[in-house]
Formats: sequence, C-alpha cells, structure tokens
Amino acid sequence: MDQLQDFLKQQKLAGDVAMAPTRSSTGQNAGREMGVPFGRGIGAMIKVGQVEYLVTTNADYIPVLPANPHHNVFIRRDLRYGEDDFTQWPQQFSERYCHLGAIRTPQGLPAEWAILSWNPQSPDFVKQGSPTATEALGKLHTVQWSALAAVVDELQTDYKRYTQLLSEQQVPAAIRALVVSMDLAIQRLQTVPATEEETFLAVRNLQRTLLELDAALTYMTVYKKRMESPALTNSTPPAEKLVGTYTGDARIAQRLGMAGLPYWYIHPHGVLPEKDAPIVTPHSPQSLLELAPHPNHSAICTSTNNTDVKVEAIHKVAHSIECTKILGRHARQLIASLSALSSTVTLKSQGKELA
Repeated sequence: MDQLQDFLKQQKLAGDVAMAPTRSSTGQNAGREMGVPFGRGIGAMIKVGQVEYLVTTNADYIPVLPANPHHNVFIRRDLRYGEDDFTQWPQQFSERYCHLGAIRTPQGLPAEWAILSWNPQSPDFVKQGSPTATEALGKLHTVQWSALAAVVDELQTDYKRYTQLLSEQQVPAAIRALVVSMDLAIQRLQTVPATEEETFLAVRNLQRTLLELDAALTYMTVYKKRMESPALTNSTPPAEKLVGTYTGDARIAQRLGMAGLPYWYIHPHGVLPEKDAPIVTPHSPQSLLELAPHPNHSAICTSTNNTDVKVEAIHKVAHSIECTKILGRHARQLIASLSALSSTVTLKSQGKELA
C-alpha cells in the first residue's frame, strides 16, 4: 500500500483529472472504447491491502505495480535485474528516458533477433588454455557472437539512416552514447578474453544496449511523430508487444496512447467515475522473471522507484564491469607481458656486454 501512496503523491493528479476520460456504467468492462485523450483503453480495479486503485490501460493485462519505495537494485542469478530491469518490466515514465516503453518484449522480436532474449549457458563459453581451470579466460562462442553482430549491423544501418538528415548536434546524446557502447561491446566480446561470468555479463549488457538503442531509434522515428500528429490519435493501435510504462499523470498517458505505446495510468479509486470496473489480479514478476539474487554481486543502488536513478546505475555497472574489470585485467596482463619481454631483452643485452 505504501508504495502506491508514495508514488501517487509524486504525481500532479489534481491538475490532470479534467483530462481523464469517462465511461458509462453499463456493466461492459473489458475492452470498452474510451474517450479521445487515451485512445482505446480498458479500466480495472486492483486492491493493495484494503485500498482500491484504478488502472486505465491500452494493453490487455496489468503488471504488478512498483516494488517497495525504498529497495535495493541488484543483479539476479540470470545476470539481469528482475523487475528493476527496464528491458523486462514496465518502469515509471521518465522524460529523460522516454523511449524505454518502446523496448520490445521477447514476443515482439523478429526471429532473427531472438538472440536478444537468449540465456547464455556454459557450453556457449569457449575457454582458452586449460579446459579444467575454474577461472580460465575465454570468449563467447562464434555462433552466438555472430548472431549478436548481425543485430549490431542492422542497428548501425538504422542509425545511419536516422542521422542522414540531421547534424551531429541534433542527434540526442543518449542515442550517440548507446551507439558507442554497442560498437565497443561487440568488439570486446570478440577480441578480449574474460571469465565465463564476465563474458555472460557482457552479453547481458550488450543485449540491453541493443534493445534500448532499437527502442530509442523507433521512438524518435515513429512514436514521437505520432505524439505530434493529433490526426493519428483515433487510428493508432496499442503496441502490445512492447514493455510499456506506467504513470500517474494523465497528460503523459494521453501522449503514450496517441503514440500506441503501452501505458498503465494509475489513480486512486473515486478520482474517476469508474463504478463498474472489474477487480483483477495483476501479472506478477514472480512467475515470469528470475528474482533470486546473484551470489557474487551486491546491490548497485537503493531505488525509490526513480527510473532515472535505476537506469543510470545499470549503465554505470555495465561500463564498470566491461571497461574497468575486463579491460583493466587485459591491460595488466599486457603490461606484465611487456615487462617480461623487457627483462628478457635487458638480460640478453647484459650478457653480451659481459661477454
């Protein structure tokens, strides 16, 4: 109950109620057409304790609402972030990361992009040196690397097409950063040896980067244009195979509905005249996601369900693991090799001088 109350307190509901749609109370609940502000939508009641909340959505399901207001975000056993992972579960809408709702779900991926929802296993890691060494270094199997590289090539083409008519200053910095991260990550997976866990973490980070970049490019070229074109409001279908986002702001829900992006608009029961909305059980991450913490990793941040904080922490960890840990060890090994080579050359030189 507390998490929803805290969430709703953050929203400016009082000024938004006038924009919310109304519905008649004829007893027909699911799939009913709604007013223009949200396009097509359905409303349902959820109960948290003894408090009822109304959720209006253009999707055909309702996900469990935010976790506890103050909770630790950490890597799970599958090397994702559970319900805090923006590629797996709807997050609170963020103006800074407004593209997150356009991330494709596994069901929304084309067959050739199935690698983005693939779970790496030990046989996908090819060890170098002794095959029995527990901390042996190695690389991702070429089959999986090639599948990831094919998606990278497609997104590089999409990015070039997007930037053809734009100056460098017009391209959002977030998109440029994702492109750089993508290019460096695919190169590292091919060229820099790492442990199995580090390699699979790098795979997860690359999968997340590719999904986010695809969403950002699609948001800018498709969904943003729909938001800016009121004429499309009544003809835009909901994009139900995207992750979507939730909000307590009716104006944001209106924009998302116009674009065809999945949204869940949350408001206390009684704010809108929803007298006959059914009470439903939200979809829970318990049966859909891996939630058990990874034994080798501690929390990356403490979140108050602030999407910006979570996204920045996840980005930072990805950079730290791949650049600091993997490349740092690679650099140390290179320095050690150069030092050994230098010592050998010095000894040989000294031997000649003594002779």
